[in-house]
Amino acid sequence: MVWAETGWAQEGLPRLPLTYAPAFDAIGRLGSDPKFQTSQGCTAALIAPDLVLTAAHCVNPGQGGLVFSPGWRVGQRNPSIAIARTLRHPDYGGIGNLAFENDIAIAVLSVPVTGVTPLALAHTSGAEIYGKTIALLGYHAGAQGGLSGSFDCPLGPGRGRLMGVECPVRGGNSGSPLLIKSEGEWRIIGVAAARAGDSAAMAVALDDWLRTAVTAHLQGG
Repeated sequence: MVWAETGWAQEGLPRLPLTYAPAFDAIGRLGSDPKFQTSQGCTAALIAPDLVLTAAHCVNPGQGGLVFSPGWRVGQRNPSIAIARTLRHPDYGGIGNLAFENDIAIAVLSVPVTGVTPLALAHTSGAEIYGKTIALLGYHAGAQGGLSGSFDCPLGPGRGRLMGVECPVRGGNSGSPLLIKSEGEWRIIGVAAARAGDSAAMAVALDDWLRTAVTAHLQGG
């Protein structure tokens, strides 16, 4: 997680019960350490059998050796799937307060994930969802190696294309999906990009570039 302000949140998202976490096995850890013992890494979400969604600053240009581990939990044998290539938002890298405005990316896996249902992308975004309560789930430092999250995070406008999320985040939550319940299933509306104070975060909403890139990949483009 890249911090938007100085300081360190004392509490992050609460740890999900092990019996509940498997419902979100599409969410996993992303980083350069296959066992995540030497580095925290980021969070990413499976949106197609061979495609994950994360924050752009988690996949630097030319960075090799990245892996994705869906449904990662301490004490179990977790698969680590190599990242074949990444695609960051073309407008990522703003200036000053808007540095995270397009902090979103997709990564193509070297092999598809089997046995895990990808998370769908929501059709709504922006002003349509401001004021609603969303879920924020991910892997953060100090969470004892399991998925953490909250299902009652108020959502509102931020700065530029950013959204404000009133839930605490910590290192490792970069790329954590923001989820909204739609038509009986959880769908992604954006990804966490940075902390905003001790109890809130800035998140990047899905946009036309992201949807077009995902569609092109699914169609073999």
